[in-house]
Amino acid sequence: MKDENKTLLITHEEMQIVSLALLMAHEQGSTAKLLDVLKHFIDEEVERKIKKDLLEAYEQNDTEKLVSILDKPECTKEILLQELKHDSTLLTLAARKGRTNIVKAILDHKKCTHEVFLHQDKWGGSALNQATLCDHPETVSVILNHPKCTREALTQTCHEGEIPLHIAAKRAYTDIVLMLLDSPLCLDEDLLQEDHEGYTPMTQVSSRGHRNSHKDHRITLRAIINHAKCTKEILYQSSALLVAVADENLAAAQIILADEKCTPEMVTKTWGQEDKNILMLTLYHRPKNEMLSFLLNHPKFDKKLLLQENDQGYNVLMLAAWAEPLEVPLDTFARLLNSPLCNEEILSAQNDSGYTALMLAVLNYRKDKVLALLNSPHCTDAVIQMTTPDGKRADQLSPRHRDITLLIKIVPMLRQIWDCSASDSTNLIHLMNTFCETNSSLSSYFFSEDKTLTSVRFLIKQYKENGCTSHLSLMSELKELVNDSSDYKSTMEITLSCYIEFIESQLAVNQVPNEDHSEEDEKAYLLGY
Repeated sequence: MKDENKTLLITHEEMQIVSLALLMAHEQGSTAKLLDVLKHFIDEEVERKIKKDLLEAYEQNDTEKLVSILDKPECTKEILLQELKHDSTLLTLAARKGRTNIVKAILDHKKCTHEVFLHQDKWGGSALNQATLCDHPETVSVILNHPKCTREALTQTCHEGEIPLHIAAKRAYTDIVLMLLDSPLCLDEDLLQEDHEGYTPMTQVSSRGHRNSHKDHRITLRAIINHAKCTKEILYQSSALLVAVADENLAAAQIILADEKCTPEMVTKTWGQEDKNILMLTLYHRPKNEMLSFLLNHPKFDKKLLLQENDQGYNVLMLAAWAEPLEVPLDTFARLLNSPLCNEEILSAQNDSGYTALMLAVLNYRKDKVLALLNSPHCTDAVIQMTTPDGKRADQLSPRHRDITLLIKIVPMLRQIWDCSASDSTNLIHLMNTFCETNSSLSSYFFSEDKTLTSVRFLIKQYKENGCTSHLSLMSELKELVNDSSDYKSTMEITLSCYIEFIESQLAVNQVPNEDHSEEDEKAYLLGY
């Protein structure tokens, strides 16, 4: 073979094998076998030469040379389906590298059949997948707009179960996302296609966990939401808002809620087998919990969200009251409790077992949360006096924890005393007498130091009726009484601690007057003017 293209490049080892095969064929007197052996090795060598030339034309980016090789009868469809380099066929290799002219030349050739076009490598990478993955918009455009591109190309999945739309959305390749959505081959339902982890293209871009590129996912999210194929129904079914909230992606939540396609039904949608609503998903966020504050103050939210129950009849306040402080800290609980959406109806709500948020906090000994609930203006006597199906009030649910029992009995009275005007002396005296009588009745059961109790009554009465004792001095005197108590673990000490906690909690809510303010200013502050 004098033609250079026909030159055989058989190695020494291969020549030895050929020689042995020829010898065996000769000894057996089989001319047909001899010809078969020769043809096999010649075909193999021609194929190897074609593949070598194709790869060379690709690396030189020479489309003319490439087409001339494709035109040869020796260059078959089977060769185009074989891996040339990096486990890729010629087409997928060119697509991954963004060699748009090479990709177009291959697609235009008659030997690029439907099978060649859709061929996937061992990772599931097709030509369209590879061009998308490596962010080559030009190449993607050529593939999408080519007559050989079919609907099947947009639904092929890689080894992670991702279609091209997943791949582009996950990496915030906005241009490619729009190309795919604009294609007549792309359907609305593609936005709801799930990968192996259950993510859709919508949820991938709204999830903080998939922010693995240097590009801005907010731009991609807006582009998808504003596209005609992202209808209200698609946005609802995608659960993109719930995923954004669960993954603490505040920017994504803001974008979705600001869009007119975000309906009230989307806001109240629940997620998972436990039927958690959007507020429940925020409970276990980091301490700052910016997401919860944002949602509670958003105009699309109302008290229905605080009343909405999960599969066990718990509303969000109940879940927060029951949870461990490390799971749902007091700060998060207080945000819910102090929200303008919170009211007596929410504190009165009972779960499937008949427990309110206060009862759950008592049962699980969440002392700080019990105190927060008791200090809430929504925690009325009616809420405190509510009973379980077996007739027990909140103060009867935890008999071993005397401090919790005393909190429930004392704090509401202290709140009334606190809110009572000094000018209403009759009511104030009545409240003080009730408070002291309650403490007396408790002391007959718990207390042994009547002298200490008398001192407490005197100090509190002096503080409220005369307004001559500042918060700081009152707390100081009360603490001295606690320290002087012979029975350190007595309920007297617990009662004093509860009262001090109450005073301190009020100080945290209201600004304490500066020391240089006049006595009249401080008196007005202390008496609630």
